[in-house]
Amino acid sequence: MTVTGERPEILVEDVDFNRRDHPERPLRPIPPGRDHFADQWRHMREFMFGTWIDIDKEVEPNDITRMRDDYFWQADEHMVGAVDAFERLGYEQGRALFEQALTQGIETLEDPPQEFVDLFDHLDRLASQFDLVAAERGRMLAMSSTRAATTIIQGWAFYETAMTGDISAATGATGRFADDGPRRFIETARVFAQFTLPDIFDRRSVAFQDVVRVPVDARTGKSRVAAQVG
Repeated sequence: MTVTGERPEILVEDVDFNRRDHPERPLRPIPPGRDHFADQWRHMREFMFGTWIDIDKEVEPNDITRMRDDYFWQADEHMVGAVDAFERLGYEQGRALFEQALTQGIETLEDPPQEFVDLFDHLDRLASQFDLVAAERGRMLAMSSTRAATTIIQGWAFYETAMTGDISAATGATGRFADDGPRRFIETARVFAQFTLPDIFDRRSVAFQDVVRVPVDARTGKSRVAAQVG
């Protein structure tokens, strides 16, 4: 869902902040380019749902769509810091230290970067921040999904990666699909499979650690895009 029509001017100082830390600030309009395919999607919505609902009425901006548009600006602040540390330390050394902290604990690093300290403090407390009973219920529902439903979800994830400008640019910047495609697809399938494992919520499990690597790699790709475009 996107906000259509004329947009106010977007200034960096108005949007370059973490909304979680500043909930009182006004909602931001959808980022430029994020709704590039909005007009094309309208035809599909009309074809699929036009018989039952007024499409134009349904896509009018409301509180929910405005919050979703605003959320497109929301970065993963912990991963941003971690990748910044990679760049400062050198990617090879930074990633090695990150992997050690992820698999063995931040306490095994002699002098960890503050960004790593903040990230792993967040990760170590993550399980206490949501309802594990409800999460387990969701895991069981995911496991009971039909193969057709799972295929649709995976297909949509692939389509979203290819068709969304910032995501496709970040993914392309890593070179993985072009240079190491089979391994990249296997890794993606493995993460999807790990979502169904009972130890997915265990900070020390391989499943949890693999899921953590996903946003790190995504942020690394976006950082490379930013470096290329200046």
